[in-house]
Amino acid sequence: MSGLICELCNKVIWGEFIENKVKLKKTHQNDYLAKFTSYMCVNCAIKADVLGIPEDWNRYFKPGDQIVYIPDHAKGKLNHPAVMFGFVCSVDPENRVAWCRYFIRNRPTELRTVANTERTDYRHLLHHKTRDQEEIWTLMRELGYKIDA
Repeated sequence: MSGLICELCNKVIWGEFIENKVKLKKTHQNDYLAKFTSYMCVNCAIKADVLGIPEDWNRYFKPGDQIVYIPDHAKGKLNHPAVMFGFVCSVDPENRVAWCRYFIRNRPTELRTVANTERTDYRHLLHHKTRDQEEIWTLMRELGYKIDA
């Protein structure tokens, strides 16, 4: 077992996989420090090719995806105090925004807000797993989301 998770189907990858390295770039300067690597199982890679999913496939989100929010002023540094980890609750792919819940930085089991989600532009999000996916599904169910997983 590779221990890697496919970014499209969220399942453990058994066997071969496709590696996708993403470098963050800023529009007025290309000096981001963060580099992220995402993985896709071969089945999803074949589907992505057939469906014409673009190379920046890991910049597409769906409810339940675990994410990291990196604001511009953090310059790609994951240890910056403004960086937040969380999960996607809903998306508007046409406008490239997601509504997310974030964990409090120094209290990683607590959400920043329970009453509502936070609208976040796709350009500030990347897939980043910080906990077991079942924990996210359970939390989403507790918050009233209908989850089939």
